[in-house]
Amino acid sequence: MNWLNQQLGYNEEISEDNLDLTFLSPYLNIYGYPEELDYSDKAKLPEHFIRIDTFCRTEISDSSFSLPEEFQRSKLTANIRLIYVSMGSFGSANIGLMQRIIDAIANSPHKFIISMGLYHQQIRLALNMFGQPYLPQTQILPLLDMVITHGGNNTVTETMSFGKPMLILPLYTDQLDNAQRVEECGYGHRIDTYRFTTTELNRMIDDILDDRMMAERCERAMLRIQ
Repeated sequence: MNWLNQQLGYNEEISEDNLDLTFLSPYLNIYGYPEELDYSDKAKLPEHFIRIDTFCRTEISDSSFSLPEEFQRSKLTANIRLIYVSMGSFGSANIGLMQRIIDAIANSPHKFIISMGLYHQQIRLALNMFGQPYLPQTQILPLLDMVITHGGNNTVTETMSFGKPMLILPLYTDQLDNAQRVEECGYGHRIDTYRFTTTELNRMIDDILDDRMMAERCERAMLRIQ
């Protein structure tokens, strides 16, 4: 690694006194971010940079995976929608936060699919929820009405590619920026991850589900990306 860094003109090693995580190639840099959320309205793309809308995973179809009957689209109505909750590896490991979100939406009329993560045995789901430690996200996204997420790059870009609006509860780093851009550009909203109230969270869910202009905007993004 030090040899490669030396050849490319980077620092030879990373230490607490020499922390440089900016790896830029003088030849070509490829990054994944949807055009709809990017900063092309603020700044011109530098030379040697190429943007790809999303590095969307094509997961091997798991024929053994299926939603319970009451979560199937045919069982839903205009007043009962299907919502996916994914807080990422670190977010789902925060049992207190996960349980607080779950408790807040436990009395919602909507149905929720919960990505429960590593500590799934410590999480208590309500009757309007279905969850597993791991879920095939790109198989589930086409079935949904909206996504509640931490705002990590993978989930945000994949959700955009399937045209679903988002409610983001960011935790750190890129998630904060993603949450801001999603809200600014009209593809969802953000909410304070640790200070939201039950009323506030449910009201924001309903606001997103009732926003036809947002839904149409998300669908246009999906059609362009796909």
